[in-house]
Order: sequence, then C-alpha cells, then structure tokens
Amino acid sequence: MEKKVLTPSLWFGLQAPFASAKLPLCTQAVAGHHHTQNTSLTPKIQCWTDIIYTDGSVMKTKDDSLVGSGIYEPNKEGDHSSPQLQLYIKPNGHGSTNTINRSKLAGILVELQQGHTDITTDSAYCLSQIYRQILNPMRMRTHLHAEFIHATSTIVEQSPRQTNSLKVKTHSDVIGNEGADACAQAAALMDTTYISLPDAKDPLNNPFWLSRKDRPSNPPEGTPIYDS
Repeated sequence: MEKKVLTPSLWFGLQAPFASAKLPLCTQAVAGHHHTQNTSLTPKIQCWTDIIYTDGSVMKTKDDSLVGSGIYEPNKEGDHSSPQLQLYIKPNGHGSTNTINRSKLAGILVELQQGHTDITTDSAYCLSQIYRQILNPMRMRTHLHAEFIHATSTIVEQSPRQTNSLKVKTHSDVIGNEGADACAQAAALMDTTYISLPDAKDPLNNPFWLSRKDRPSNPPEGTPIYDS
C-alpha cells in the first residue's frame, strides 16, 4: 500500500500570496485578494474565495487562558458580510495543553473531519508537526498534542483523495484568514460551541515522562543514560 503524504506547503510571500516553502517543487502563486507581479508563477489557486481557512486564538485572563478555534469559508460571490461557512470550536485543552498550537491544530483537524482536503493555516509549526507524524510517527509519541496530530495524520493517510497544505501569512489582511481568526476569538469567549473536541489527555501521565520523572538526577557512575 502506497503511503500518502501531504503535498508541499504553499506560503504567503511578499510578492506572491502563496509562494514556495521548504520544498522547492512548489513555485505556484494564488491569484485573488493579493496580486503577484511575478508573471513566471503559474496560479495554483485562482481565487482566495476557493479556500477554507482555519485559525486559533488564545485570550489571557487573570485566572486562565480562553482558547478557541475557528473555520471560515468565504462567500463565493465576494460578499464578506455573509460567509459561506463559519465554525466555532472548543479545543478543550487544560493546563499545559491549553495553548495556541492546540487551538490551531484543532481547526485543522475539524476541517479534515468535515471532508475538506485543503489544510489552510497560518501556523508553519502545526504543518511541520503533521509532516513529522506522517514521516516519523515514533518521534511524536510524547508530543504535548499527540492525540490531535495523530488523528490528523490518520485522516490524511486514509483519505482516498490527495490532501494539500497551504501556509497563509498571518495578520496580513487576508480576508479569509482574518475571518477564521474572528471565529476563533468568538469561540474562545463562548461557554459552549457547536463543535467541542475531547478533553486533552494529561501529558504527565504519559509513560515516557513518568519514566523520566523517576530517573535519578545524578545516577551512579557507570549507569547508562538514554537521551530522549
């Protein structure tokens, strides 16, 4: 069985809205809200309204952090006041797992669960962690958000269709990305949302970290030391 991988990420650049990333095969641009002056780039996505955007948000409070995720699909007719789709998501992290990365991973996961095949996010870190899970799953067992990353990669690998990843430049007035950010902020302030993901597992209960905790800080001379 052939192993599926994500297509290389396309990045929002200074001239091209989606320019090449770490993998040099992607040199396409996207025509739409921003226009490129480089005519040597072939548009990969003709219009920014064809993309479904995801984002996450963390709002610091005196006692805790409010975290939410959002998905935004622009109106195909260009009417920004009535988007095609808006989803509000509770990532349900707790303590050390209540992070911005969890919120962005939650948006990506729900987007794929909804049947979409394009991962659109402004987080290069989240995309890199999904790549790592697909290529080196054993290295991700102790990741703080392992359950989200594993669930995402499982959908990608089992999907009959190719999954594409798109990296959007953050806070650059890309309407779709700003819409997803607004959804995420609204979700963070809501008590309940239509989509609520399972509560985060306590990372300190992971056998790996428990074994590290029990290991003496100054082992006797001659004791083998295994780095993580």
